[in-house]
Amino acid sequence: MRNCTKQNLEIKFLIIFFIVFMSINFFFDKTNLEHEVMTLEKNWTVKINDELYKDVELSEFSFKPANKGDVFILFSTLPKYLPDNPLLSFYTVHSDIRVDVDGNTIYQFGQDLYQEDKLNSYGYHLIPLSPEMAGQSLRVTLRISENSAFSSFVIPQISNSVYYFRDFCIKNRLVICVLIFLIIFALILLVVATVYSMKSSIFYKLLCISMFSICIGLWSFCSHDLTVLFSYNPLVKSYLEFISLYIAPIFVFGYFAQEALFGGGKLRKYTYLTILIAQAAFITIAIVFQILNIVHLPAFLTVSHVLMAVMIIYILSIFIHDIRSKKVAMSPALFFGFSTAIIFFMIDLIRFNLQKYTNIILDDHYTSKIYIGMFIFCFSLIIDFCSNTIISFYKNVESATLEKMAYTDYLTGLINRRKLEELFDEIDRNPTSYAVGVFDLNDLKEVNDTLGHNEGDRYIKEFSQVLKKTFQDIGIVGRTGGDEFLVIIKNAKNLNIDRLISKMYELLEKVNEENPTWNMSAAYGFCFADEEGVDSVRGASKIADWRMYQKKIEMKYSVYKMDKSGQSSCDSQVLKS
Repeated sequence: MRNCTKQNLEIKFLIIFFIVFMSINFFFDKTNLEHEVMTLEKNWTVKINDELYKDVELSEFSFKPANKGDVFILFSTLPKYLPDNPLLSFYTVHSDIRVDVDGNTIYQFGQDLYQEDKLNSYGYHLIPLSPEMAGQSLRVTLRISENSAFSSFVIPQISNSVYYFRDFCIKNRLVICVLIFLIIFALILLVVATVYSMKSSIFYKLLCISMFSICIGLWSFCSHDLTVLFSYNPLVKSYLEFISLYIAPIFVFGYFAQEALFGGGKLRKYTYLTILIAQAAFITIAIVFQILNIVHLPAFLTVSHVLMAVMIIYILSIFIHDIRSKKVAMSPALFFGFSTAIIFFMIDLIRFNLQKYTNIILDDHYTSKIYIGMFIFCFSLIIDFCSNTIISFYKNVESATLEKMAYTDYLTGLINRRKLEELFDEIDRNPTSYAVGVFDLNDLKEVNDTLGHNEGDRYIKEFSQVLKKTFQDIGIVGRTGGDEFLVIIKNAKNLNIDRLISKMYELLEKVNEENPTWNMSAAYGFCFADEEGVDSVRGASKIADWRMYQKKIEMKYSVYKMDKSGQSSCDSQVLKS
């Protein structure tokens, strides 16, 4: 019933979070900028290789995907009026660019990269103009360096450079806030996970969440062209977007390692390892080939999509199998987050490929919305991790409590006979120069009969404290039952038993002074591992028990006189008699 309530709360919390987040996203997108932005949408002449298109409206113009070696030349005329500090923003995808105004080159980027057949720019180019250029001819030349680069143009804009970045931040404020929060939060999680993963393996999941969040955050920054806030170099976006996109899936896949490797049969395990190795190999090959300039990162995009789809299908199959077999009750938070991420991923994948490979123009410029799904998914992973951690914590506490109840004497708090027996076996498996001491508390029956059982219990507890103070620094003290106690000293080399017994007597005297109605004393016997005839801890305890019995007889029929050190005159004789 309690677990059901917890699951319902998780579902309600995530649904409310989703509705609020989407509402904020909807209203924040309705942004009206204060400053004039000129769009150069109409009256273009476009030359694609040998084909010429006149009077082109860029928002409605599309063509077959541009391939490596294609040359695009765009002609137009700058507006007769330009704002103060005019800045032209032009978007390119894997091409170099040269901008000429009235026959004079005012900007160029990537020509050397094109000649050397290297990965070229991908993103916005910010090109300063001057008011004197108003009404002059504009020519933009693009040489494509990758296959299937693009099939439509992003409409160029002219704005006031003084306000460009401020307006850009206002327009993208929700995305910026979400992604900065996601990355900073992920970095904090990374530090925590790195520290605590050395202490507990459960924190590897937190490590996966943090790395996945960082990758998705960086990729979303690139997808929304926010890298322009930190670097004017379009190559930053080119490398960062693809590397973060290719690396991210391996961390979300790693999150489910425990369920895949230990939650099913060999088929599940080996399939998981195969996909994991394939993903790792893919990342390695893509990066190495890019470094060696054999194949560029964009060429691996289709392979990346296929591997993502395979991972999603595999994770879904685990969920479905475990639900049907009732082996694992999947967290509602994780199911909701994963389902949301899949929906956004599939919509984004369809939008991206329609935009890139067909003549269907869905938007002026493709920007991914998957960050919304990924943000919700990361949030659900955190909820799932916290839930599992809390459950694991309570299980550990419960287990520790049960173990303490099973191995602890309820009255004294010392370990009981069962735990002592386990210690016997442990020491016998790894023999040491141990010593075993057996103690029998005198006059317990007399205290119970004359002062009552409550006082008798206090009598036992006080004696247990005497033993703990005497031996806890060098050994283990346990109660074997009734008025009998046992001490194990694992390293008894050069052990001065007489000094320890003297300390015990001093403590007993203090107890008797504080409790005048008591005359607390105890019989004892010790046996060492190196004595003749000792072959086990249990054997040593039997010898120590016999010596304790001899001591008890001696104490019963003899009168002891304590010397100034607090040690009886016959102590040493009885220890190893």
